[in-house]
Amino acid sequence: MNNLETFNPNAISKSFSHFRGMRVRRERLDIFINTKEDEVGAQFIVLSASFPIFGEYLSGSDVVHVRLSRFSLKNIAPKATLRLYLLAQNLQNKALVDGGSKFLCARIEETNVSEVWSATNTTKNEVLIGVCAPLVAMNLKMFRTSRLFHVTTEIKGMMNLLGCPRMAQASTTSKVEAPLEWRNA
Repeated sequence: MNNLETFNPNAISKSFSHFRGMRVRRERLDIFINTKEDEVGAQFIVLSASFPIFGEYLSGSDVVHVRLSRFSLKNIAPKATLRLYLLAQNLQNKALVDGGSKFLCARIEETNVSEVWSATNTTKNEVLIGVCAPLVAMNLKMFRTSRLFHVTTEIKGMMNLLGCPRMAQASTTSKVEAPLEWRNA
């Protein structure tokens, strides 16, 4: 039986906010997704990079009719949920964003906190940022050397991190150097 890959775990977009801005301004939209309520535009390249199956079945000028049904996130892998969460953000689907946030909050751990931190800072999800902050603070030495951490951490994320009780355990030097390194990145 053939396995069908519905997401690409290597498609972490450094330009997510740029593409999101373009979508909001309705620039360079080449895929239109019709939901029950309205039509949502998307960039074919973004959908194809994040979800290879789109590239296999769609050209660049399709209209897609989507009927969303309620489903459970219980059996979805955290990486797939993160991709679904980002797609829901891009499509501005509040129900999926909220469901993905709840699911991710319960499953954030050291092995996935870096990806979740990047995505939640990009989408400015304060709830997920608050859940990630203690793990980031606990592993601050590792994060301080990460270019991805510096690039994706927004002001609210850094403020939340600095206010985290786990940061009180960090050395004074770390507390001062972390925001300086972030600012200078």
